[in-house]
Amino acid sequence: YFDFTTTYSQVFGAATNDGNFSFVNSIPNDFGTSWHVGATDHTGDKGGYMFLVNADFTPDQFYNSTVNNLCIGTRYEFSVYLTNVCAESGLIEPNVRFEVRSLTAENQLLAQLSSGNVSQYATLTWARYGLSFIASSSAVALLMISDAPGGAGNDLALDDIALR
Repeated sequence: YFDFTTTYSQVFGAATNDGNFSFVNSIPNDFGTSWHVGATDHTGDKGGYMFLVNADFTPDQFYNSTVNNLCIGTRYEFSVYLTNVCAESGLIEPNVRFEVRSLTAENQLLAQLSSGNVSQYATLTWARYGLSFIASSSAVALLMISDAPGGAGNDLALDDIALR
């Protein structure tokens, strides 16, 4: 069960092209050797799933999840494991902006973090990104936004998206 919205299209059993996403156990052979084919989620669990995103040509939001029933004044952490799935060098590197916004009329930005360019490595390399915030309302939106253009590269996988 995945509770989020996106403007991207989910694909099942087909290539995850620009502007598409899929949930996979291992990196598929969609683009030959340009991806880390066969690599698994950050835990190494062959049965575990990861969120595979082939970023759209225009930088855009690809993940929006609403969280309700937060305790006002409490500190929370929004975190995710992220990797660049490209095996070839010289391709566009993913750059993800993480935002937490209050779900009030003001749409207040409570916290923001940029991954910066996520480098390509010879083997699939996961990194954890997290940002903390203090809830100023009982509901927030957790957002992930691609700040890099799509095309040749900007292909990423995410795992263990969490709010603690």
